[in-house]
Amino acid sequence: ADAAAHLKQKALEFDADIAGICEIEPSDVYQGRTVEHSHAIAVGQRMRWREFQVVPSRESAIECLRVYFTLGETVIQLAAYIRSLGHECTVEHPIGDSDLLHIPIGLKAGFGELGRHGSIIHPRLGPLFRMGSVITSMPLATDRPIDAGIAAFCDTCRACRLFCPPGAIPD
Repeated sequence: ADAAAHLKQKALEFDADIAGICEIEPSDVYQGRTVEHSHAIAVGQRMRWREFQVVPSRESAIECLRVYFTLGETVIQLAAYIRSLGHECTVEHPIGDSDLLHIPIGLKAGFGELGRHGSIIHPRLGPLFRMGSVITSMPLATDRPIDAGIAAFCDTCRACRLFCPPGAIPD
């Protein structure tokens, strides 16, 4: 538990806005890929709200790339720190050839609940954040999925379904 708390604090020091830990299950791994580690330290960074008021747009694309870059730096720094402690780890970069499915990892790490749009909605950050992770076999206490009432709200709100320009969110 102390190691988990320490690594989550380090992730925040390396500019993550949220951090959580979960065990990796076979269903969290892309088909045809293998993962040799047992735990994922998931991290997330918020995106700027204003840039997402018009999507698609140049501003929203630049914001996505900005967050992916800075989040990539965060997971690289966290992995370097874990290695400095003498533990092996692998970076699951937010852009690149990841072996893990970030959304199931984020849900199990307590980042929020799955919205109708297929992404995680965090109680504080909403859906405007991106995720990456570092995987390791370090023995760590894990977080749990949360129930903040978001999924229940999504089931009754219907705004995303009504206002989705291409009608991609079914009833």
